Amino acid sequence: MNFRKTLLAGTAATAIAFSGAPVASAESEPMVVDSQITTAPTEEEVDTSSDPAEIREWISVFTSVINAMTTTYNFVDRYVLD
Repeated sequence: MNFRKTLLAGTAATAIAFSGAPVASAESEPMVVDSQITTAPTEEEVDTSSDPAEIREWISVFTSVINAMTTTYNFVDRYVLD
């Protein structure tokens, strides 16, 4: 039973590690943000990370990783722990 909990914790840690969650870090100097926008952003400065096709591709990657971890857990649960 203890091995099962350890395996589940490891799987959860792996999922969190691959999820790309941001890490908060302390900064020694506060960041100063300029609140005035003087010009419109150029074509090079526009963020294209909200492209729906790219988002769908990343979702499929994360789904594949989670499916692989689930399959591994089920295999270990069925054949190693019994």
